Amino acid sequence: MLRGCSLFLLLCTLCHGQNDYEEVYDTCNSLSAYMRARSQPYSQAYSAIPEEPLAVCPSGQSCCSPDTEEYFTTELTAFIERHHFNRQRNIVALEKAKSSIGLYMTQMMTMASSHNNRTAEVVENYLTIPNVQSVDIMEITKAILLDIAESNGVTDLRSENSVCIGEMINLLRPLGQLQTEGLAIARMFYQAIDPALEVLAQMPGQTLPDGCVAHFLEINRCGLCLDSTSVRSCMRSCLAVASPCFAHIRAAGGEWDEYARLTEFTLERLDTYGRIYQSGLSSIIRQMQQKLMDPDVTDMCGYDISSNLARNKRSTHPSVRDVVLDPTFMKELFSEMDKVHCQRTATSNERCWNGREVSMDAAVDPLNITNVEEVSEGLRLGLDNLGAFNQKFAAVEKLEINPIDNGVDRYNLITEKPDFVQSGAETLSGVHGVAMVTLVTLLYV
Repeated sequence: MLRGCSLFLLLCTLCHGQNDYEEVYDTCNSLSAYMRARSQPYSQAYSAIPEEPLAVCPSGQSCCSPDTEEYFTTELTAFIERHHFNRQRNIVALEKAKSSIGLYMTQMMTMASSHNNRTAEVVENYLTIPNVQSVDIMEITKAILLDIAESNGVTDLRSENSVCIGEMINLLRPLGQLQTEGLAIARMFYQAIDPALEVLAQMPGQTLPDGCVAHFLEINRCGLCLDSTSVRSCMRSCLAVASPCFAHIRAAGGEWDEYARLTEFTLERLDTYGRIYQSGLSSIIRQMQQKLMDPDVTDMCGYDISSNLARNKRSTHPSVRDVVLDPTFMKELFSEMDKVHCQRTATSNERCWNGREVSMDAAVDPLNITNVEEVSEGLRLGLDNLGAFNQKFAAVEKLEINPIDNGVDRYNLITEKPDFVQSGAETLSGVHGVAMVTLVTLLYV
């Protein structure tokens, strides 16, 4: 009998339809929980009719009062400022990228995360000196050679040993063009950060057209007033508000969108550089192994390497997105601001809050939102400056990263094993010969 009554009551409830909230819902648990989570007092009873009519949300029996609407208005204004206009988190990310690009290039060119002081200094100078014209290939190659040697326990290789260093640099010479191309792209990325920071610094304080906050309240909060079991806003309804309300921001962001595209292109190009560089350097190291089997070369350089060298390993190249920057946020900053807002606050589910009721089809009434707002003068100037720099930044698309030509004959490197190796005889010139072969064999294991 009880089961029959329960089924009858359920059928009666469904027959009232989706709009009879007074009888379907009889608590304010959703709004109460929402307010408690924000440490806000709440005592409105669901059955009460506010003494003063609500300005935005549906009138009649409601969990909300005019004070609740006022709180929602303040909260939504702060939400929009925090999530769309206050870009401090993005400023921090770009500032980190500016300080990290040199680290990335240093680790890339030495394939090690320590003992990089010489290379780091050369890279930093190239990135930061305002009017540098080109890379000193000899300087960067010598720095890389000395850092690699030091990180592998080599203590006797000094910059004044010009004959030996010249021999080793000759082996590394094919990397010169690749180093030039990679550093040129990194310098362009480094220079592009300051104009972007200027734009982000001008984002706080942007305004929305009159009435937009009220529309967002209607779409994003009024459902709580009818205790609609925390049903989220309908995506179509949310976009119908967000699209015109953010229209002036989206319209101003063309130069930022181009900057975001060029930044992503640049980071992809640097990742390509890392893969090619590692492959090219590994190939050259194999050639160096052959060269250092020559006893005369060994005696000339005179390496002194510790017995634990075999435990030293070279690292693979790091991911530029992990070390420098993940640019995903850039594409969402201007042109997709409306979509980002609704992705945070709305749902594409059929059952959702459309601003007036819980709807199964998310019907949207036409909204008459007139947007005559403009971005602030400071933001407009920042975007203009960014646009001027984009014309220079676009040159990065013409900078190619090409595999190196590491043909051994071009640099007169040994192409066959010496006779003493082919015969299996170990006749290298003493401990220095063994040390030399050990060094280059283990540099990039």
